[in-house]
Amino acid sequence: LGEVCYRYNHRGEDLKPLIYKLLKQTSIQELMPTLVRKG
Repeated sequence: LGEVCYRYNHRGEDLKPLIYKLLKQTSIQELMPTLVRKG
């Protein structure tokens, strides 16, 4: 997390693509089971 915070503070714009990748890879996989349960 330290490295992420450092990059975010110094290169916020360059980190955006990385964040979107992480969201697509982890978020969807983690949220899908939750959405399926509620659905």
